[in-house]
Amino acid sequence: ECVITRMDGTGRVNFSESTDMGEVLVVARRLAGGEAAGELAGHETRFCMLRRPMASILDAIRLTSRIQSPRGGGDVDICRVARAGLERHLNNWGRYAAFVDMPSPDALELLEEGRISGAVRLKMARLGDGATMGVVPRRFKDSLRLGSGSHRVVWGGGEKATRVIRTVPNDWCAATTPNGHRILERNPGHLLVPDRIWLDNVHALSLWCDTAVLSNSFYAVRLDAFPDDLDAHKAMCAWLNSIFGVVTALGQRTDTRGKWTRLAIDRWREVRVPDISALPAGTVGSLARVLDRHASEDFGRLPDQFAAGGPRERFDTEVFGVLCGDASAPGALRRVRPLYRMLGGTIAALSRQGG
Repeated sequence: ECVITRMDGTGRVNFSESTDMGEVLVVARRLAGGEAAGELAGHETRFCMLRRPMASILDAIRLTSRIQSPRGGGDVDICRVARAGLERHLNNWGRYAAFVDMPSPDALELLEEGRISGAVRLKMARLGDGATMGVVPRRFKDSLRLGSGSHRVVWGGGEKATRVIRTVPNDWCAATTPNGHRILERNPGHLLVPDRIWLDNVHALSLWCDTAVLSNSFYAVRLDAFPDDLDAHKAMCAWLNSIFGVVTALGQRTDTRGKWTRLAIDRWREVRVPDISALPAGTVGSLARVLDRHASEDFGRLPDQFAAGGPRERFDTEVFGVLCGDASAPGALRRVRPLYRMLGGTIAALSRQGG
């Protein structure tokens, strides 16, 4: 019937008396034996995201009243999902409570279908269906030794590591097991995506390294159909750093503590991205050149990136122009600014929840 999400109850009222962690409250109803299939198909589940902590028991009662209202509002965002939607995304119901201020209830769904413009629809695919990813941090520790060897690594994460898209190796590693030798042979890549993200201070979501590397904080991504095509990998990096890529990726996230989120390797494999092989001639190279122009530019911290005329807006306008053939700023801004408000509002809501 209803799924209510609340992160980080530190020092506030939570669903349980004995925990200060984030929780999910699920309200379910046993199906009656006589309920028809048509009735079940038309049933909607409400996903409710509380924008702020509950300050007291009376405050919790007031929020309950908002949850029970048809449209929510105020401190509660409500997304109504039909049974078909639940069945289609069995591996990630969290997507329905991932964002506040959504421009439309199916905004994330439209992006995953490649509908970033009314006139253009990109062919999309799961990242895991067309890419090899690795290595997970545990396997790095078990199979590789840092500080020696001939293989380059990007070691460490945090704000400094994501300040700009282009990164450089900062250490060396060597294999300590047979599995380590296989990792060094198969997994180094130029395109890196993070395992954990602090939404307050991340700058670039995806990194680019001119040298093929491994990392203990990022997953190296290699496109199976274009293993040696640097422009194809740059085009993917440009997409992942655009507002369209950031939103579709964060729709798969796990919020572990307020703004401290995780995108484990299995979540990255589910992220929808453009099918590079299906892009029109010249598009891949054009996206790669967009990345080259902006790879050393600091967009600022993610919550501060959405100002009009800033580097984020210029980058997204260029990506939109390449993908949709509409280089005019008004056409792009009509598409990206609602997503800016949605993502900015979500980060602000997580900030108020004690993260």
